[in-house]
Amino acid sequence: MSFAGFPEEQQVVGLLQKSLERGRLAQAYLFVGPSSSELEKMARTLAKTLNCRPSSRRGQTGLALDSCDQC
Repeated sequence: MSFAGFPEEQQVVGLLQKSLERGRLAQAYLFVGPSSSELEKMARTLAKTLNCRPSSRRGQTGLALDSCDQC
């Protein structure tokens, strides 16, 4: 799953992608909400994005802004 799979969480996705684009990702994030499975999916997507190699969407820092969902 990529960040595109979270249409109802665009504010959160936007914040994470801006942080990635600027190279200013926080030391830690706390994912809180009623659905632990959705929170875990969001956290996994962030981890996949940080480790994505072939992504064509990269910010000025060279970090991927979303996972390719294939690597």
